[in-house]
Amino acid sequence: MNKFFNIENPFFAFFGKFADAVVLHILWLVCCLPVVTIGPATTALYYVLMKDIRNEGKHYYRMFFRSFKENFRKGFLLGIIFLLVAGVLVYAAFMYKNLYDEVQDGFMDGMTYVTAGLLAVWIMFFTYVAALTARFENTIPKTLVNALLLMVKNIGWTFLMILLAAAFYFVIIYFSQYLFILIIPGYGFIALVNSYILNRIFKPFVENTEAEEAENETEAEG
Repeated sequence: MNKFFNIENPFFAFFGKFADAVVLHILWLVCCLPVVTIGPATTALYYVLMKDIRNEGKHYYRMFFRSFKENFRKGFLLGIIFLLVAGVLVYAAFMYKNLYDEVQDGFMDGMTYVTAGLLAVWIMFFTYVAALTARFENTIPKTLVNALLLMVKNIGWTFLMILLAAAFYFVIIYFSQYLFILIIPGYGFIALVNSYILNRIFKPFVENTEAEEAENETEAEG
């Protein structure tokens, strides 16, 4: 029983990180208000949450704004790309839905779901992009390529993240009494869960990078 109430218990540790995610979600929303700043805001969110899960650093809210500032240019450009493609997919989904309502064509109904699926995949792709931007220094083209490769290579984890996000919003849409779940933690909760998975995916690359840096330092000293 004493172990259960220990603050280092995994349950309490997760609850503490969940509390951080709630506050970070609010910061993310504020920084996303202009809409076009969704890129640097999402990058900052993943930067802090992935560090929080690894128990690295402190003053997470200051870290959020530091990352937002340092990655603003790159995150802004990536965010614009994301918004343009997402806008096209959302428009297409509504167009197919309206056409289906008018003509009751099964093909149009199917295309609505296909477009919605592509939008979910695109959002997940942007998640990889934001997390990679937060974790590694790289050019925009290289970040996009790496995000695509990691997304496909880790298709199981990718599908799980999409499924968890879909389940979360399914509850919100169809069970309005749980609306407070979206208002309080919202995307912060999804990003927190994703961060556990993304840290696992990135771990081999982080270890290789650290090994290369250590080797370079040794050669420079020699």
